[in-house]
Amino acid sequence: MTMTISEVKNSHPEQLTDAGHRAADSAGKASQQIAEGHGTLKKLDEGWNGSAADAANASANRTFTDHQKVADALQRLQTVLTDGGGRLSASRTALIDAVDNLTQYGYQVADDGTVSIRPGGPLDVAAKLSPVTALEIRQLAAANSVKLKTLLAQFDSQDRELADAIRKATDGLNPTEDKPKDPNTPPPPPPDQPKPASDDTNAPVPGPDAKPGDPGYKVPHAPGDPAEVAPKPGWKVDAKGETNPPGYPAQPPGEARDQNWRDYLNGKNGDGTHRPSGEPPAAYPLPEAVTDKKLKIIGAAENQQGTRYVWGGGSKDGGTSGAPAKGTDPYADQMHDYEHTGFDCSGLSEYAIYQATGYDPGKGTSVQFGNMTEGAGAFGSVVQTGPKLDTSQLQPGDVIYYDGGLGVAGAHVAIYMGNGVTVETSE
Repeated sequence: MTMTISEVKNSHPEQLTDAGHRAADSAGKASQQIAEGHGTLKKLDEGWNGSAADAANASANRTFTDHQKVADALQRLQTVLTDGGGRLSASRTALIDAVDNLTQYGYQVADDGTVSIRPGGPLDVAAKLSPVTALEIRQLAAANSVKLKTLLAQFDSQDRELADAIRKATDGLNPTEDKPKDPNTPPPPPPDQPKPASDDTNAPVPGPDAKPGDPGYKVPHAPGDPAEVAPKPGWKVDAKGETNPPGYPAQPPGEARDQNWRDYLNGKNGDGTHRPSGEPPAAYPLPEAVTDKKLKIIGAAENQQGTRYVWGGGSKDGGTSGAPAKGTDPYADQMHDYEHTGFDCSGLSEYAIYQATGYDPGKGTSVQFGNMTEGAGAFGSVVQTGPKLDTSQLQPGDVIYYDGGLGVAGAHVAIYMGNGVTVETSE
């Protein structure tokens, strides 16, 4: 979960820099003590010989080696803490300055970075005088929301990177790591690529499956009302969830199965022929059948085929009711969305991304775009937005945000399935 503004304000990155300086001092003292110890041992060697002397030498040298590991780790820690503390301090300052500037201009800023017009303030008054001015002010609020959420995500990402760097800097200090290992012990499977338990070509991915993002987690069909509006021409809502792509040799869980799905979704049939660009596939990967989280995103979204479109509906946990009351949106009123459960475009993408990866990108296209710009790197999705999109390099599981004249990523979001096909809601 991305940090909040208050959490960033209450942080003290400068203390990390101070800790780095103390680590450097400790490293220097440790190195000096090791040097003095070697000198003392050398003097003993000159007047003490025999098996007892050899044993004492061996024991002392092991101690010096252990102490040297600590000194080296402290030196690495100094660099990590100083650099990391400096980056976090700069990000904290940029965020606080941005919030202060927006507040001075008459905006109000929520703790999650959402920017809105302060009721009764000068911007609120100006917005009521002109529809054009009101639109411009709202667009600025949306753009600044993206900016603040990006800064929050940047701080959170830097904080996580620093924690990882600290762990790496102190690697080797755990006594259990020095125990000899059996050379015949096979290495553990890499993350997100669990070793198949068998050659069962219909098996799901083995591994923990208790929560979203786990390798074998089975994404449920979210409880939503069935669709009332018929699909638009060219849309396909009856693709089948499969373990292996149709026409391809059946594979057990792992990279070979994942690659077959990528090829199939990109338009290549099992017999080597290619489907025309824009032709929807007949099947999609079940999330629990693949290890690639981008493929899981597609499967999680496709699992919701046939669920009703509801303006404002959807969350990371499933379909929700739409507009909270009549009068919120004319089209939502016409469709009685406030009485139904389902997804809108960002509700579906939030649900699919969270269920597939365990990462919650948030609700609302502009908000989600800012979060995904930082967060999607963890599972490899490429994020695009702009007035003109380049889809030539997109791969299955990438995410597209549409501007549509409503500000950055303000109009719509779709999940790229491959071969010119997307998974998205009808609006």
